[in-house]
Amino acid sequence: QRPRDVGCWDAYAAIWERMDLVRDELSEILEKPLIPEMEMHYVRYPVGGFFRRHIDEFVDEAAEYEGEGIRSRRCVSWICYLTEPDWTAADGGQLISFDGSEPTEFLPTSGSLVLFDSLAVEHEVRPTQRERDCLVGWFHTLVV
Repeated sequence: QRPRDVGCWDAYAAIWERMDLVRDELSEILEKPLIPEMEMHYVRYPVGGFFRRHIDEFVDEAAEYEGEGIRSRRCVSWICYLTEPDWTAADGGQLISFDGSEPTEFLPTSGSLVLFDSLAVEHEVRPTQRERDCLVGWFHTLVV
């Protein structure tokens, strides 16, 4: 449970509620149950900040769900960009996904939401030339 005396609780609750709607719709589209619990983190990349190429989850990793002995794992990764509206490619911080024959580049456009398979999509974040903020998170599915 997130402490209510840290940050703006109303903003956190509003974002959580909206991402929960995304989770519901995505679960229906994918025909895969995504559990209500999700991870969500606020990230501030400093100038020069980056993230090396990686995959967010591995098949053999799982976490206990709400202490009930039920195991879950990350299934869908997401990034919501909170960059300044005037962000350009020269500012860096692009997400690069390596899920096809050619890498795909996503400019961190303010307010955009990127979703991808936590188990399959290798990705990286290129160095940023300006301080950059975003929300990152993961929808989970049960491990059976």
